Amino acid sequence: MSKKNTIAKVGFDIVSFSDAGLDLLTAEGNASPHPPTARARGSPLLTVQEVAALLRCSVSSLNKWRLTGQGPRFVYVGHRVRYRSTDIAAYIAERTRTSTSATSAPEDVPAA
Repeated sequence: MSKKNTIAKVGFDIVSFSDAGLDLLTAEGNASPHPPTARARGSPLLTVQEVAALLRCSVSSLNKWRLTGQGPRFVYVGHRVRYRSTDIAAYIAERTRTSTSATSAPEDVPAA
């Protein structure tokens, strides 16, 4: 009998058990080099520390942005805060400007 909707982090891999089988994701979101039946699905969840390092800001700043609604979208996993890599890419794209006087992102910047 397989487990349903179970996700666990094993080292740097995210392991998901479902009716369809076992899926493994690496921290970069690529398919794991493990058994060929494993395939990547969705985007990996990042910790607050990983996102802070990616955005080159402090964890405290990220926490304040989350509190005020200014930061990237986030997900609660139990009592823990996690971020989807696609939401981080969208957050960066929304804040990309061509000049310091620009008030919104230019139209030609593709959203992730």
